[in-house]
Amino acid sequence: MNFVWLKLVKPSIGKLFWTFRVFFVTLWHGFENIPLYLKSKLLFFSDIKRALSRLFVNPYRHTYLYGITPLKTFDRILKTFYLEPQSHFVDLGSGDGRLCQFASIFYHAQSTGLDINKSLIEKAQHLMPKMSFLHQDFLTFDFTTPDFVYFFATGFQDLEQLQTKFLELKKGAKVVMVSEKLTSNQFCLWKQLTLPFVFGRANVYCYIRR
Repeated sequence: MNFVWLKLVKPSIGKLFWTFRVFFVTLWHGFENIPLYLKSKLLFFSDIKRALSRLFVNPYRHTYLYGITPLKTFDRILKTFYLEPQSHFVDLGSGDGRLCQFASIFYHAQSTGLDINKSLIEKAQHLMPKMSFLHQDFLTFDFTTPDFVYFFATGFQDLEQLQTKFLELKKGAKVVMVSEKLTSNQFCLWKQLTLPFVFGRANVYCYIRR
């Protein structure tokens, strides 16, 4: 799963409703993932461990809000925008590393995950010790090596600064943005999709570095 972290206001009834909605929608997506689990026991057992670790954790007790990318949706993204084997995949806001693991197992990518939540990075490192997970701000990351960057951008406050960092990407690198667009003429909008997420449907944009 993928996480985008935002500061929250005080707890409310709306957030409690959202907690239950996320729980039931995530459960539904678990049934959707059965074909994927049949192909990869590693993914299945890793998801079991993730589910158990979150069993008594309410995400709204923390100071960040997360956005989830269902695996079925993520698979559609990687197929449509073509994540090539052995390419360097980077997930900005990687949470517990689920998307990085998926890209590695099913697309044979070299995955790197970044997140500002230290506990989630530690959890990802524990589940997948051979992958690279960094407790790091996106704006300090070296973007000269990635071939494919995925970012669940909803509500991100420093998009202009991040876009400037994206200029470090090599020519031909792909940037996939959920719900937000890039405005620099150094990026060409290649393809666009509208796909289901936990909160509803959203636009997904794939840009190529000129």
